[in-house]
Amino acid sequence: MIRKCLAIGIILLFVGVTIAPAMAQNAEKSQSVSQGNWLYVGGSGPGNYTAIQSAINDAGNGDTVFVYSGTYYENVVVNRTIDLIGENRETTVIDGMGFAYVVKISSDGVAISGFTMLNSTWGFFESGIILDSSSNSMVTGNNVANNTNGILLYFSSNNIITGNNVANNEYGISLERSSSNTITGNNANSNYLYGIGLRFSSNNTVTGNNANFNIYTGIRLDFSSNNNKITGNNAHFNIEHGIALYSSSNTVMGNNASNTSIGDGIAIYSSSNTVTGNNANSNFFGAGIRLSYSFSSSNTVTGNNVANNYYGIFLDSSSNNTICKNNFIKNRYNAFFKKSKDNSWNQNYWDRPRILPKLIFGTIFIRNKTINWFNIDWHPALKRYDISCFCTKNIH
Repeated sequence: MIRKCLAIGIILLFVGVTIAPAMAQNAEKSQSVSQGNWLYVGGSGPGNYTAIQSAINDAGNGDTVFVYSGTYYENVVVNRTIDLIGENRETTVIDGMGFAYVVKISSDGVAISGFTMLNSTWGFFESGIILDSSSNSMVTGNNVANNTNGILLYFSSNNIITGNNVANNEYGISLERSSSNTITGNNANSNYLYGIGLRFSSNNTVTGNNANFNIYTGIRLDFSSNNNKITGNNAHFNIEHGIALYSSSNTVMGNNASNTSIGDGIAIYSSSNTVTGNNANSNFFGAGIRLSYSFSSSNTVTGNNVANNYYGIFLDSSSNNTICKNNFIKNRYNAFFKKSKDNSWNQNYWDRPRILPKLIFGTIFIRNKTINWFNIDWHPALKRYDISCFCTKNIH
C-alpha cells in the first residue's frame, strides 16, 4: 500500500513539473500576442522588410516596427497606432533626401524612438518629425538635424516629447496651435531662429530642456500662447534672447538664462506673466530681465537672481508691474525705466543690505515730453534671497 501511494505521488509530481512550464509558456505567448506583432526592417532575418514604410503599411494597431541600423532614404508616414523603434539613434538614420517631411505622424498613440532624422525640404511644415493632429503620442530619444523644423506639433495635444537632440535646424522644436503637451529633457541647441517655440499654443509644459547657442532665441512664445509653464530650462549663449514672450501670458519659473550675445536673459513683450525664481545673469550687452512696450503690463517679477548684466531689469514703456524680492547684484545699472509709470518696487535686494529706501531712476512721458523721474523701493531687503524658495512656493 505504501509503495502504491509513493508511486502515485511520483506520477503526480512528474505531471505537475511538466504541465507548469507549459502553462507558463502559453501564458507568455498569450501576453506577447496581446501586445501586438513585431515587424522587422533591415538586418539579415528571413522575411525582414527593406523599407520602413512597407512594414508600417503591413502593421496593425498595437504592432511594433523595429528598424535595424542603416540609412533609409524615405519619407515615412505613420498612420496607425504603432511603436516605431530604431536599433540605435546614432546609426539608424532616416534621410528625407530634401523632399517634404522625414517622418509624419498622423495617428494617435504612436511611439517613436531611436532614430536620426535628416534632410527635410524647405517650408515651415516640412520637418524631421511632424505630429499632425496627433494625440497621446511619444517622441523619445531621437536625433533630428538639418530640417526646416526639427520637431513640429501641429494641432496636436497630450503628447510627450522627451530626450531628443534637435540641432542645426531652422527651428528646433515647434508647437503650432497645439495644447497640453509636455516638452521635457530635450537638447534644442544650435538652431537658427529658436530652440523651442510656441505659437497659438496653450496649456503646455516646457521643462528641463537645454536651449543653447541658437542664433536668435532659446525659448520663444508668441501669438497668444497662454497658460504655459516654462520651468527649469537652460537658455544660455543665444544671440538675441534666452527666453522671450510676445503677446502671451505664462509662468516662467526656475530657468537659467545667461550669456546672450546682444540681447536679454528674459524678455517680456506681453502682459500678466509671472517671472519667478529664475537666474538671469551675465547678459553683458542687454538686461537680465526686460519688460518692453505698452502692452507689457501687469507682470509679476519676483524672487529672481539678476547679476552681472548691463541692466539688471529694464522697463521700456511698461506699466503696472510688480517687482519685488529680487536679488540685483553687480549689474552696471541694477534697474532703469524708460517712459514707464505706475510700477511697484518692494523688498528687493540691491547689491548690499540697505536700511534707507532705494531710489530707482528713469524717465516718464508726459504731454509728448520725456521727463527724468524716479521710483522708490521703500523697503529694500537686508539680505539676499534664496530663490529656490520662490520656486517651491509656486509649485505648491
